[in-house]
Amino acid sequence: MADWTNRKTASDLLWIALWTLLLVSPGWVSAEAQPAARNMDRLIQDLGNPDWTVRSQAASTLGKMKDPGAVPALLKALQDPKGYVRRRAATALGEIKDPRAVIPLIQALHDPESYVRRKAAAALGKIKDPRAVEPLLETLGDKESEVRAEAVRSLGKISDPRAVEKLITTLQDEKEEVRRSAAIALGKIKDPRAAGPLMASLKDEKAASVRRRAAVALGEIQDPQAEAFLLAAFKNGNLEVVAGAHAFFVRRGEPGTETQLIKALLEYGYIRMAENFVRCGNPTLALAGRDWVTKQGIKLKPGKSGESLRWGE
Repeated sequence: MADWTNRKTASDLLWIALWTLLLVSPGWVSAEAQPAARNMDRLIQDLGNPDWTVRSQAASTLGKMKDPGAVPALLKALQDPKGYVRRRAATALGEIKDPRAVIPLIQALHDPESYVRRKAAAALGKIKDPRAVEPLLETLGDKESEVRAEAVRSLGKISDPRAVEKLITTLQDEKEEVRRSAAIALGKIKDPRAAGPLMASLKDEKAASVRRRAAVALGEIQDPQAEAFLLAAFKNGNLEVVAGAHAFFVRRGEPGTETQLIKALLEYGYIRMAENFVRCGNPTLALAGRDWVTKQGIKLKPGKSGESLRWGE
C-alpha cells in the first residue's frame, strides 16, 4: 500500500479523498451526479431521508432507472407528507409503467395538491391500463384546467371508446388547452361519433390551435361524413382546414392536389406539416417543405424509421 501511495501525486490523492467523502455522505450531491455509486437500494433508503429534497431526488432517479423493483417503495412515497415528493413518485411510477401502480395512482387523482393530481393523471396515461378510464373521466371535472388537460391527454393515449362521449363534451371546456387536448384525444380514438362535434370545433373563434387540432382529428377518423367534409373544405379553398388535415390529403395522394397543399403550408404552415411534406415521398411537396423550413430558420430533425407520412398510402 505504501509503494502504491508513493506513486500517486498530491492531486491524485486529493481527488480520491473527495470522491470517498462524497460516496459516504448522502445528500452532498444529487443521486444523478453519482449514478454508479448509489444503486437502487441506496436510492430506496433515501426515500426515507428526513430531507424532502433528498427524497424527491431519489424518487426521480428511480423513475429514470425504470426498475420494477422500486415500485413498492415508490408507492409508499405516494403517501409522503411533502407534495413535491408525491409528485416525483407519481412521475417515476409512470416511467416504470408497472400495473401495480394503477390503483394507487387512481387514488392520487384526489390528492390535495393539483400538481400531484396532474402527474398521477399523466402516469396513468403512460401505463395505459383500462382500469384508469373511468377515474380519468371523473377527473375531467377537476377545478384545475391543467389537471383536466392531462386527464384528457391520458384518455387519448389509452384510446378507449368509453371516453368518447365525455371527450366530446370537453370540446366545450372554457380553457383552450383542454379543448385542444380533447380534439387530439378524439383523433387518436378515431370514433365516428366525434365527427360532427369536431366539425363544430372548426368554428371555435377563440382558438386557432383548437381549430387546427380538430381538423387533424377529422383526418384521422375513417368516417364518410368526415371525409366528405374535408373534401368539400379542400374544394372550397379552406386552407386552414387543409393545413390541419394535410395528412388526410397526403395519404390520398391525388395528383394535382399539391398546389392547394402548398398554399395551405404557406398560409397556415407549422413545423410538423413541413416535416411531413419533406418526408412523404412527393418531390413537389418535399421541395416546398424544405423551402418553408429554410425561410423559418428551422433545422429539421432526423425522422424515425416508419413514422413518416407517405404520399398515396
